[in-house]
Amino acid sequence: MPTYIYKCQDCGKVTEKAGSYSEMLNYRAVCLYCRSRNMRKVINKPEIIYKGSGFYSTDKNKNNK
Repeated sequence: MPTYIYKCQDCGKVTEKAGSYSEMLNYRAVCLYCRSRNMRKVINKPEIIYKGSGFYSTDKNKNNK
């Protein structure tokens, strides 16, 4: 499940909310510190985990000896 990050425009605090994409479409974030509804979603880079071989330039040449 992805994690979405929200920043309060009034107090500047950052909160995280985990949920599916369909849940987050209608989610109205409320600041946990000042109870403001003036929250903005923070654009962050996705977490990508590479597992296995084939991700390096030296891996493709293993069989070409």
